[in-house]
Amino acid sequence: GPQMVDFVDYATVNDVRGMAIGQAQYSAMCLENGGIVDDLLIYRFVDKFMLVVNASNIEKDWQHLQKLLQNFDVNM
Repeated sequence: GPQMVDFVDYATVNDVRGMAIGQAQYSAMCLENGGIVDDLLIYRFVDKFMLVVNASNIEKDWQHLQKLLQNFDVNM
């Protein structure tokens, strides 16, 4: 969706706005109180991002992102 950059930037701790197409970045997802949800790799493509999370946390991470995306016009 049109707010994909805003969403990924909000959902993770590193700035994704400066990422070049094809670049990867190590980052983390945090709760609003600062607690860590998980660490992850972010890959930037022309029209999307790919978030690679730890397999053991995939369900927890998915639920966290689902809660956050309610405020953004994005498809996941």
